[in-house]
Amino acid sequence: QTTDLVGNNKGDYLSFTPNSQEIPPATFNSDKYVVTDMKIFRPSLHTFGGVKAPAEIIISHSNITARGTLLVCVPIKTGETINNTATILDTIVDQVAKLAPTSGSSTGNISLPTFTFGQIIPVKPYYNYKGTLPYSPCNGDYQYIVYSMDDAVPMTNTAFKAFIEGNKESYTKSTQVLHPNLVAYFVENGACKFSDKEEIE
Repeated sequence: QTTDLVGNNKGDYLSFTPNSQEIPPATFNSDKYVVTDMKIFRPSLHTFGGVKAPAEIIISHSNITARGTLLVCVPIKTGETINNTATILDTIVDQVAKLAPTSGSSTGNISLPTFTFGQIIPVKPYYNYKGTLPYSPCNGDYQYIVYSMDDAVPMTNTAFKAFIEGNKESYTKSTQVLHPNLVAYFVENGACKFSDKEEIE
């Protein structure tokens, strides 16, 4: 579903809250989920081939069928896109740079007539595992979907510079604890859009 966002500049990351969702936009392991927030960290909290990405999106989904939280993690790559065309992330980061340029400030409602989380979540294979939160308080038991750098979401250098200028400190508080018997799965079929409502399964 299309949604507006409220952006918050946390100083070392950006946080976005969507409109409430009347219809759960995502299904995972047959459970229905709604998006509670989206965070953008610099650099990435996951490593990809032992190397951190310039930034990473973490979209939190709350399970409304049972209990639990699903974190969908998408790396961000930087550079100039085709014809230096602005990406959806450019638009979001630009609004925070203009409306919430300092730590602790909020954008208020950002009107995004065509934005859906389906524009950010790749319809590609992903990795799935369980662990604690990757950011403070680094506890709990969460399901993860993590995409590879091959499917990273683009952000232009101009927008990334604005992101850095608005968030002087990179995020360094992460101490994730993985399940003691960690099993990570590679889901080759990946996510898919299964209706004309941009739902993700």
